[in-house]
Amino acid sequence: MACGSQLRRSAVSRQGVKMKLAVVGASGQIGWLLVPDLVARGHQVVAVARRWAGEPFGPAVEYRVADVMEVEQLDRTLAAA
Repeated sequence: MACGSQLRRSAVSRQGVKMKLAVVGASGQIGWLLVPDLVARGHQVVAVARRWAGEPFGPAVEYRVADVMEVEQLDRTLAAA
């Protein structure tokens, strides 16, 4: 298990690295703020929510539908991301 200082060094060494990230609950309060920030930082984002009405974050985001209470559905959704 990494201690706090190791985690901070790891985060610093990863600055500039672009990742593909899935945000589960992207239509919720935290996800709604997190997705645009990740896109602005240059990451490829897969936004997962129970339902979507259009593309609220724009075309740069990949939208997926899944319910976190349906584990198999969520597994398939994340595997396809």
